[in-house]
Amino acid sequence: MSHDRADAVELASDETGLAPDGFPERCPYGPEQALDKHYYPQPRD
Repeated sequence: MSHDRADAVELASDETGLAPDGFPERCPYGPEQALDKHYYPQPRD
């Protein structure tokens, strides 16, 4: 795990109260989706 990702997961965990192991190892979205301001992911079942 990169140092930057570890820092981001720690901050997100602190902010949300979610466990760090609940965050995905890799971003589940491609660059096009991540940069598209109109893209909104569908909820997971």
